[in-house]
Amino acid sequence: MNPTLTYFFTLFFFSLLAMGYSQEENPYRYYELIDSAEMASLQNEFQASDSLFQLAFSEQQNGFAEDYIEAAKNAMKLSDNQKVVFYLKEGFKNGLVFKQVQEYEKDLYHYLKDHSILKQLKKFYRPTRRTYLQSLNLPLREEIERMVKEDQKYRKWRYERKTWKDQQVLLKRVDDQNFKKMLAICERYGFPDRFLVGDEDKVSWVDVPVLLRHMDSTQLKAIEPFVMKSIMNKGFDPYHYVSALDYSIMFKTSFDDVDENGDRVLVIQQRYGTMLGRENGKRVILPVKELENINETRKRFGLESIENYAAKEDCEIPREGFFTRTFHKDE
Repeated sequence: MNPTLTYFFTLFFFSLLAMGYSQEENPYRYYELIDSAEMASLQNEFQASDSLFQLAFSEQQNGFAEDYIEAAKNAMKLSDNQKVVFYLKEGFKNGLVFKQVQEYEKDLYHYLKDHSILKQLKKFYRPTRRTYLQSLNLPLREEIERMVKEDQKYRKWRYERKTWKDQQVLLKRVDDQNFKKMLAICERYGFPDRFLVGDEDKVSWVDVPVLLRHMDSTQLKAIEPFVMKSIMNKGFDPYHYVSALDYSIMFKTSFDDVDENGDRVLVIQQRYGTMLGRENGKRVILPVKELENINETRKRFGLESIENYAAKEDCEIPREGFFTRTFHKDE
């Protein structure tokens, strides 16, 4: 289709959606618009993508920091400095950390330097960051940081020369303690999402998603009502919760799951198709349990189709089934 026609059709279609549905009727519309914006950018339809980003942010004025980064990167491809600055400023207002742009978005950072707009953004960032942090529950944020540090401390392989089995017992104890703390937090404050403690930002210890990944399926079910309420309110990215669900069922092993050589064997399979890995030397979406119904299961949590996810991650659509991974007994 002609790119211009595609642009107008896409914009018209989502404008109709915006007029025809309220947030209550479709709580996932923000996520759907962001997905469409990212796909349009991926297909080099940068103007259409920008219009869709704008529509998404009009639906949810306090968008996710990561979404503002993607909008700024798309505006960069339009060579629209004004929009690049606007999206990044909005991102800073919503928790985007400048260091994240500097360390993880190299092309964008160099663009800011080359177009002499880095200085004005830094000047804007400092007071904006202070205001943002003041809007959070800082004691609770510090508690989350302590929980994440404890989680990561005991995930160093052969911690204190412990055997693999002993380490798993220790990790289970830490994970159970963190779950109890998380459940207590949810019951008192609600789920510790980006509005309460700040978003996961790659450069701090505020990493709620990693705590979820280390809960078992029963524990995740216990906090699911709190998480889903946050997802509906655009406080927590649904991907983080669904990937935790996948993680909890992916590694089906126990201390006794060994082969004839005494090596531990992990049977790896997922349900929602969020987890990536390598197979035959290629980056892939790991195998899924039921490929035929996967888009329906993903849609229930507000995720994009598996086809769109694969395109964004530059992977092929996953195959149905499982694969195994062997850990030698001396590892």
